[in-house]
Amino acid sequence: MTSDFSKAFSRHLRDVMSERDVRQVPLAERLERSQGFVSERTSGRRPVDTDIIAAVAEMAGMGARELVEEISARMRDDRQRGATVHALPSRGVSSETDAPDPATVQYKAVANEDQSLEEEGIAQLD
Repeated sequence: MTSDFSKAFSRHLRDVMSERDVRQVPLAERLERSQGFVSERTSGRRPVDTDIIAAVAEMAGMGARELVEEISARMRDDRQRGATVHALPSRGVSSETDAPDPATVQYKAVANEDQSLEEEGIAQLD
């Protein structure tokens, strides 16, 4: 089961993939995984891991940090419009907006510094 945060993250990741013409089959091939594996993660049924973030970013012609910042901005916009977006208070969350802080979330996920991020839908890099 995935958290509301993970589901919202996945939804916005799918939007970016669509806008940047990143398709699931080529993404799965790049990751050496099945299309079903990618589908489960981009649909929000399973947590998105940093391998997917890095591969989507590369295929979209952007950096992983830029992708996370874009998704975070979209989640913040949802929040400002009244949509429900949950994140971990005081762990990778902006105190001003209660939206995910992209620098903290991305840094901690990539640096393997916060094991709790894995539980909230951002798995650690190997």
